[in-house]
Amino acid sequence: MEALPPTLLDLLSNSLVLGQVSPLLPVSALLFLSRTSKSVRQLIYSSREAWRYLDLSPLKSAQLDASPIDVGGVSWRAERMDEALSEDDFYAGPLRGIFSQMHSWRVLKWVQVLVLDGLSVPADLVREIVMEERFGVRILSVRGATHLNLSKLQQVLVYAVRPSRPETVLRFKALYVFGSKDDPKQLPPSIDLLNGGGVTASQGAQIGAHWNSRSAEALQVTKSGNVLSQCM
Repeated sequence: MEALPPTLLDLLSNSLVLGQVSPLLPVSALLFLSRTSKSVRQLIYSSREAWRYLDLSPLKSAQLDASPIDVGGVSWRAERMDEALSEDDFYAGPLRGIFSQMHSWRVLKWVQVLVLDGLSVPADLVREIVMEERFGVRILSVRGATHLNLSKLQQVLVYAVRPSRPETVLRFKALYVFGSKDDPKQLPPSIDLLNGGGVTASQGAQIGAHWNSRSAEALQVTKSGNVLSQCM
């Protein structure tokens, strides 16, 4: 009897395969894939390899809705009416909502490379990503980010590497700030470079890195026509 070919679940169950495939998939495609069966869902939500590289820049739900209040809508924009809401809290609203959901899925801590290019990323949100225990981010890209106060960002980085900080390992290694978000030559490295020593970092500033061409091509495809980005 001829043996049946391996199924998609069989392939993705191999951590090496999943680790290479997942960075090439839009987040929405990964979520749609998890809905195909209970087995696939359990695999994706229990595998750190599926979430190590996360690019939120194409997601519509991650983008700030700056339309007038009276246009309508019942989403997080209603928080504008809260007098206690700070300006940074408002601008960080969309991303904080996504991070909160991912934390409830118990996958947020597995994200090591986080791309937020072109999104609304206040310095307070960078502080949370760099310093809070619920995040495991080692490389962060905020190229072309809006509402990012560079003076506050500098203060965040100086505080993160202060000599008097607790004797814990600082997971954060590199920050991409300068350059256009659409420039593939300045893309953050993919996961294989995290373990291969391809990134040179200093206190508060990453000064050089090689980039992975496959991840770059995948990012461009994602941004050019991601019809699934409405999933989140």
